[in-house]
Parts: sequence; structure tokens; C-alpha cells
Amino acid sequence: RGRRSLHFLDQHKMEVPGFEPVASHWIVNVIGMGLTFVAAFDPEAPSYIIIHSQYVMQIIFFIASLLHVGEAFYALYVSSVVKQHSTPAVALWFVQTLLYGFPSLILLHKEPTESERLAMEEREREEEKGEGELVVRDLSVPVSQQVSVVESEIHTHTHA
Repeated sequence: RGRRSLHFLDQHKMEVPGFEPVASHWIVNVIGMGLTFVAAFDPEAPSYIIIHSQYVMQIIFFIASLLHVGEAFYALYVSSVVKQHSTPAVALWFVQTLLYGFPSLILLHKEPTESERLAMEEREREEEKGEGELVVRDLSVPVSQQVSVVESEIHTHTHA
């Protein structure tokens, strides 16, 4: 048998914009949460940390867990409503943010919205045409309206 990939994106050949699992985030967040859990709930855990109170460690673990869950639901909202991702992409952003926390949100916020992506694709198509005409858009107009204007210009040029 051939070697089977365990990576969800490889198995399904799905591209998720901005989704970049990073090993350092995995190590710091997932292993860190695991060690915090052990320190908080195992009375025989080695005292390798500065805080020697199990009660304080339980509070820290509880707060960190709540933060990760809150961040994950925020990522769910941003990736589905603001970024308008597909359902599998939204699920991946949710899980990644649940595991990685804040670093995942930084990646999610760096990614352009659907209307910004459409505007960038349109600019790339205009550049590929090589017409040499630079179109300057009014920055006070929302990108979604600019995309509508560009689409109407394209429609006009193709039917002229």
C-alpha cells in the first residue's frame, strides 16, 4: 500500500486562502495547553513551573481554554460572514484557531475579503491584457461598489 497522507487539505485537494498551519504555533499552544492541564489537574506533576498552586494553575487553564474557545467562535464568524469562505474552510479556520489561538486570528485577518479578492483578480486580468491603461479608483468608495463598476465596465467593453 502507498503511504497515506493524514493532512486534510492534501486528502481533499482543497485550497483554503490564508490557512497556514505552523509548527511553532502547534508546539507553543497545543503542548503549552497540555502542560498547563497536567500542572493544573495532576497532583503528582513535577513542579517545573514557577506557580506551585494547583488552584491557580486550574484558573489559568480555565481562562486560557475560554480564550481559545472564544477566539475559535470569532474565527468562525469572520471566516463565514466577513471572508465568505466555504463550509469546509470555515471548519478548518475554527479548528486551527481553537488549537493555535491568537496566531491563527492574525493569519485570518491578513487574508483579503471576497470583494477584495475579486478586485485583485480584476486588476491582475487588466495587467495581463497589457493595455497599459492604469485605472485609478476612488478610495472613498467601498471595494464592493468598485467591483460592481469594474464588472459593468467589462460588460460594456465585451459588448461594444
